[in-house]
Amino acid sequence: MPPQLTESWAGTYLQVLATLLVFALGIPALLLQVIVPEDLRRLIHRRLRRLRWSVSVISFLIVIVAAGLIWVLHPCPNSYIPGWQHLAAAVAMTAILVVTIVFWLISSRICRRDTVIRDLERDSTKMACRSGMLAERPLADLIYLGEQGDAGLEKTQALEALDRLAAQVQSVNAYAGDGLEQLVQGIEAILMGGGQRGSVGNFRLAAGIQGRIMVRLQELGLTASPDMSITLRTLGRLGVAALHLESEPIAVAFLETVASSDDGQDGAFQAASQRLFEIGTSALETKRFLIAVAALNKLEALAERRLPLTGEISADLLGLLAHFWTAGKAARGHARSVLSRTEASFSPSLRDCLRSAIKHQIRTTEFDTADKLEIMLAKLEERNASGD
Repeated sequence: MPPQLTESWAGTYLQVLATLLVFALGIPALLLQVIVPEDLRRLIHRRLRRLRWSVSVISFLIVIVAAGLIWVLHPCPNSYIPGWQHLAAAVAMTAILVVTIVFWLISSRICRRDTVIRDLERDSTKMACRSGMLAERPLADLIYLGEQGDAGLEKTQALEALDRLAAQVQSVNAYAGDGLEQLVQGIEAILMGGGQRGSVGNFRLAAGIQGRIMVRLQELGLTASPDMSITLRTLGRLGVAALHLESEPIAVAFLETVASSDDGQDGAFQAASQRLFEIGTSALETKRFLIAVAALNKLEALAERRLPLTGEISADLLGLLAHFWTAGKAARGHARSVLSRTEASFSPSLRDCLRSAIKHQIRTTEFDTADKLEIMLAKLEERNASGD
């Protein structure tokens, strides 16, 4: 004969259910505090808030239903309960345990970094497919994870997700060249922000991502767009940052990416010229002469596509040459060599372009470059006066 569901038994049963509910819901919270990194924990707490509320409500309702079945199924404590009613009560009693176990498994799964990144990427993609814009909050969370992650694999996971998101946004018909600012800035934040700088591999991956963004912009005819401007500015800053790594090929990779951005449009051309100037001068300051010469060569090649030389491209090229001129005897010899083969390309003349370059550098607050240009101009005029 099945045991009867008495009032005493029911009270004990409800206490056990309440204890089980608290314990089961507390296990994921304990795991989050003990084994999950702080950056993941911050996101998981917020993203699980709605799920936890739902599970708590469902669990509470199941407890109420189970308690109701207990009292409804035995109106008389001395009467026997049929087997099917016992089965129904047992199912209701067990459901709460099943719900809490499922929740525990979901919580354990979502604590993995790759899972969180994949979920954030999916949330960002949903909006991108509709409007050509990325959802700001999921993207910000994704960038935060990459920024706080360790150099190497953890930052790579976030960067690869940004690469896929950029391709997704740029493939949408509604994309107009102004939807990637947060993403591009996020690449820089991942490499330079957080507890540690990205690895050599992370910098190489970032250069490739930004190169692909620019290629797609060129294919779409959007080289004068805000996304092209922010990408080139970020490339310049990361190229300078790469100089501090122990790998010169990474800095060269950024140079190559910047130089590849010129497709005949004035905006991209001027931005690329300025970025090459920045990388070249920073390389000279850090005694990375191989990178400095590479930047000068790229800038000279860029200038040759826009003859005669005048305006900003002239100011950038002469400014970088002035830094070479004052960097030592050997570097000054290299600058003279470049000037000798490009002098005829300046319009209206090299002397006039030097004076214009000095004014341009002062106007852009590049006072150190302006001073170096003054020195180079004085030496060239002295040489011309002596007839050497």
